[in-house]
Amino acid sequence: DDGVGDDIDNDDWIGANLPVTWNGSVDGDWDDPDNWNLRGGTIPPSSAQDIVINSGVSNNLELTGSKTVESVLINDGGVLNVESDASLTVSGNTIINGAEALVLKSDASGTASFIDEGTITYENSGTVKVERYIPLSVGNGAYHYIGTPIDAHAKFSDMTDLYAYRESDLSWLAHDDLTDGFTTYNNAKGY
Repeated sequence: DDGVGDDIDNDDWIGANLPVTWNGSVDGDWDDPDNWNLRGGTIPPSSAQDIVINSGVSNNLELTGSKTVESVLINDGGVLNVESDASLTVSGNTIINGAEALVLKSDASGTASFIDEGTITYENSGTVKVERYIPLSVGNGAYHYIGTPIDAHAKFSDMTDLYAYRESDLSWLAHDDLTDGFTTYNNAKGY
């Protein structure tokens, strides 16, 4: 256990390509080194590092500011919240295990950004929750025109007074009009 000769075990291996694991033992702050388990590289993680987020941690990761990492693995039960004023860029691959494992927040101050420059893999029914803050419109006839960047997005169950525009007959369809097939939102279509 001293890293010499045949007395080498797993704790003696240190390298920049080993992942840094979130433990959340102090709070949700990315920049607090005590929230990470170091197996190689630096704490907090740098742009060349892989990060792992497990379940069963005391505090979920609450990302603020702008961060870049090599890859992200969110294990089933783990959660990565990207706050409304934050951005995360992954230069490699992202693996999302479990429902709402990645949450992109939105409020009056802005909307979170997540850019994956590799491949996103969803395992074990993995999903991403994307919030979108829409400010209250004041006055008669005020409205917002929105769209989704995700194909076949499930219909919002808590939205009221939402309409889809049907170009075939130039009409607006109420969000609860299931007879016209308005059960999912499609990308590049306005609502």
